[in-house]
Amino acid sequence: MQQANELKAFFSACIEENTHSLYTLALRLTGNAADAEDLVAESVAKAWSVIGSLQDRQRFRPWIFRILHNRFISDYRKKSVRPAETHYTELDKSEDLSLI
Repeated sequence: MQQANELKAFFSACIEENTHSLYTLALRLTGNAADAEDLVAESVAKAWSVIGSLQDRQRFRPWIFRILHNRFISDYRKKSVRPAETHYTELDKSEDLSLI
């Protein structure tokens, strides 16, 4: 139990120390504040879920930044694969419909 509390305290302190830098990178990657905030939140949640994979606590900063970067790339790929939405407007009744 004490080890779990120490891990939570370590993680919280590291996140607090790096939040501004994470947000700055996320803002540069996404281009807008809302998406940057979402990216940071998702990255922190992902980092916590895989905290056991962090082998060297001294490498927390590059580890969390890599998670954020990979998350951005993954989201970017998902968005680029999805076809763009097409909005059809009503045809004017006077238009020639014989071409359709």
